[in-house]
Amino acid sequence: MSIWGAKTRLCGKWKLEEFLVNGTDRTKVYFPQHLYFEYYYRSGKYEYINGGTSQSETGNWSFADDKMKVIRTADSNFVADEVTILKLKNHAYWYSYTIADSVYEMHMLGNN
Repeated sequence: MSIWGAKTRLCGKWKLEEFLVNGTDRTKVYFPQHLYFEYYYRSGKYEYINGGTSQSETGNWSFADDKMKVIRTADSNFVADEVTILKLKNHAYWYSYTIADSVYEMHMLGNN
């Protein structure tokens, strides 16, 4: 995957379709209203909005050197988090991250 192709696919609006914790669908528990959105901009900015809880965040994003990870740094705390891309297509962006011993997966649908 070229960086240009990956950037083109990632930039846009994404809506949560499925949230997995250790392989188990937990979407209805954590996001019962399915109102979680992520936006990635070509300028290197990102934001997420959780309409169910009124949480939001803005920051900067970039690809890791291997282009299989996205590094996001929130404006509010300047701490970077890194997510591993599982699938990145025009209308599908799946990624995972690990906290302690739990693996979380976000399956997003594109509305680019």
